[in-house]
Amino acid sequence: MKRHDARRRTLLALSVLPMLPVLPVLASSARHAPAFEPDTFRRIVAAGAGRPLVVHLWGLTCAPCIEELPRWSEFVRRHADANIVFVQVDPMPPERVAAVLRRAGLEHARNWSARAPVDERWRYRIDPDWAGELPRTLLIAADGRRAAISGQVGFERLRAWLGQG
Repeated sequence: MKRHDARRRTLLALSVLPMLPVLPVLASSARHAPAFEPDTFRRIVAAGAGRPLVVHLWGLTCAPCIEELPRWSEFVRRHADANIVFVQVDPMPPERVAAVLRRAGLEHARNWSARAPVDERWRYRIDPDWAGELPRTLLIAADGRRAAISGQVGFERLRAWLGQG
């Protein structure tokens, strides 16, 4: 009986070996930001209706964006009740986006990631005044009024806008 069990364990181990290189990819895929598509922004705004919403647009190819992400992480940690969404807008492999978010401490924030280029029409649907500069932060008040900040955000200003300052 013991010999039979040993043979089963060996066969099981051998059947799993070919899958080992794939397992890290499968495990990490659950942490990837969902795809940001042309209608996603409208859905984000609709879901946040009735309370202040902050949408931070950033990119992996934007040095000021990457530099600022850890400060966003700290802000989100201190203001966990704030309605903040992060949208990575330059199409990059999901693994790279996930790694940057993890290093910044934002892997558990509400993240979205573009899988296709965010072109002029798409940008217009997000913000008619947006020329594509990054980072860009959209402030959408509970009543729907909008304001935008191009460049790195002043967190004191953001705190005051949210009514937490």
